[in-house]
Amino acid sequence: VLFRSQAMVDLAVSELGVRHTPVALETTDFLPRLRALVRQHDSPVATISYFVQWRLMEAIHDAGYRVSVSGTAADEMFSGYYDHHLAYLREVRTDPALHAAARAAWEEHVRPVVRNPHLRDADLFVADASFRDHIYFDASEFAGWLRNGSAQTPEPFGERRFTSDLLRNRMLNELFAEAVPVILHEDDLNAMSFSIENRSPFLDRELFEFSLTIPTPHLIRDGRAK
Repeated sequence: VLFRSQAMVDLAVSELGVRHTPVALETTDFLPRLRALVRQHDSPVATISYFVQWRLMEAIHDAGYRVSVSGTAADEMFSGYYDHHLAYLREVRTDPALHAAARAAWEEHVRPVVRNPHLRDADLFVADASFRDHIYFDASEFAGWLRNGSAQTPEPFGERRFTSDLLRNRMLNELFAEAVPVILHEDDLNAMSFSIENRSPFLDRELFEFSLTIPTPHLIRDGRAK
């Protein structure tokens, strides 16, 4: 996956002709730095990826930049997560030709890189549109590590119903209640710790409203989202 990501970055840089400055990840003093990050946030960070993003903001600051531009909400507006592919397969199931082609593309491009065992089943949502165990995957195991005994019962997952379209409904829940609010909170704390102004242009209202007009069958093509 790492090599695929690097290849995608190299291809984008080549195609767009932009200047690219790779930032190497370092593991030196990881725990002291993580403690510093927790103090900065005044709470545990949402995911370990925000340690990496914090170091990126530090590198941006050290390079003399004062503004960063993020891709926040691109996945939630135009599709991009692994479960989106399975929701897509459910939504196009009434078109046999499209469904067959989409499933074959998923088998070729997506399934080989999916680690969550639930999401390796192409028929997961076709068989059960209400299945959500993949979202709090291994929650019981993580809860067992908590010191507060009352917190060891995993929190039940819930979502709002915006539309009957499974893919759209997932994306809207991620946008308004799940992923994006957390991302914006963590992004802001990380950026401001180095006096960086972080901007998320995908959250433009007109762009969001336009995204809602895109027919669901056009959100994924040849096994590739957004």
